[in-house]
Amino acid sequence: MVNLDQVNQLWNQCKQFVLDNNSSSISIPSPMLEQFKDPKNKVTTAFFESSTSLSLQMIDLYLSLQTQEQKLRFFSLWSQYFVIPLIPMLQSIIRLPPPTEGLKFVIDLRADLLSILSSLEKNHPLQQTLSQLDAQIEEFLSQWFTHAFLQCKPLDWSKTSANICEKIIQYEKVHLFQNWSDLKLRMGTGGGFHRRRRMYCLEHDMIPNEPICFIQVALTKGIAHSMKQIFLSSSVPAFLSDTQCTQLQQDKLKEGPIDTAVFYSVVSTQRGLSGIDLAKMLIQRVVQSLRQEQDSITNFVTLSPIPNFKQWLYNKLLYNQQQHTTFFDASLVTTQEMSLSHNLVTNYRLPPSQNEYQTIQTVLDYFISHPTHSELREELKPFLMRLVTRYLVKEKRRGKCLDPVSNFHVRNGATMHRINYHADESAIRMKESFGIMINYRYYVLENQVEQNAFEYAVENKVKVEFV
Repeated sequence: MVNLDQVNQLWNQCKQFVLDNNSSSISIPSPMLEQFKDPKNKVTTAFFESSTSLSLQMIDLYLSLQTQEQKLRFFSLWSQYFVIPLIPMLQSIIRLPPPTEGLKFVIDLRADLLSILSSLEKNHPLQQTLSQLDAQIEEFLSQWFTHAFLQCKPLDWSKTSANICEKIIQYEKVHLFQNWSDLKLRMGTGGGFHRRRRMYCLEHDMIPNEPICFIQVALTKGIAHSMKQIFLSSSVPAFLSDTQCTQLQQDKLKEGPIDTAVFYSVVSTQRGLSGIDLAKMLIQRVVQSLRQEQDSITNFVTLSPIPNFKQWLYNKLLYNQQQHTTFFDASLVTTQEMSLSHNLVTNYRLPPSQNEYQTIQTVLDYFISHPTHSELREELKPFLMRLVTRYLVKEKRRGKCLDPVSNFHVRNGATMHRINYHADESAIRMKESFGIMINYRYYVLENQVEQNAFEYAVENKVKVEFV
């Protein structure tokens, strides 16, 4: 018979190890280590068999942690010695009665683990074990986030709680909301053209009042090539004047019945659910819902950002600057483009640069800060369009698209349909990609989506329509 005091003593040792602020060590103390390593140790067995009690204590302990070092020791303990009882413990946490939101706790726990993993040095002694722990938790969570557990709900202004509306505004990172009126319009509330807006979210029954993933949709005539076609209220895009907005609304309303659904923002709100294809599930549900609502919709596309294009280009320029006095990568900048950069520096009286690479970056930086400069924009168009095509189509990581948004949509079966120059003059998009965006097209009615996804997964094959 195991003495309960012995079990409590072992738990107190675990707490002391995790909470110790006077030590930077991540090694388990020897006395505790011997108990955990002994499979016949009755105290350790009793410790793990008290799953509900242990789960509650784990939650209380973790919520009390204040530093990254404490969290690292907590995950060190889990990854090395709690691996065998990990799944029963997670199941016990999830089934805890209210007010404990066990599933949300596990999601947040994994989010912290991912943050710690990303901060570790490459050869850190815990890198491998923590990665294995993360893989186990991800696999466990994926079983709780299948179609059977998730509800796809339209977000209606009159029926959506203020709490959820606040979270939608907080979570949106692609096209930031300016105010509550902006949110209201994007939900499809209002007269005229705004009735062609939709917003949907995924919810889980065990996580009330928490949008797990949400999507914004514009219903249009034809495939939109710029955000000006999406945002038609003068209160939304700051770069549209009232006159431009009014004229654009009148022109678009004359175009007749809609035939296209444009997904212009897809946001997964929980970092702890990274790696689980929630956005894919949401897109599938929304396509079904829209087809039932209006069978005239035959085109399903995105208008997507290219978030890392500018950084990729600047890294290439910097690398060339560090390695060579002339470009070793002749496909990056041609002689004509270099000459153009020098002319632009002179014409716009930009500060002189120390070398060729900085000259190009100086011109591009000036363009980012002057998005409405139409003449400069057109002069840079051939150069930027050539390189963004290269970035999207040819730049790879382990055979897959280097661009994360591209990889997501292509992995889900989309086709690269069209690159759109001067698609968004907002500061965010200019700093990401010089205002360039891309349409990914889902050929749902043509039954090409699953085949495209299969070919990408197996053969790294990408369907592209603009080269």
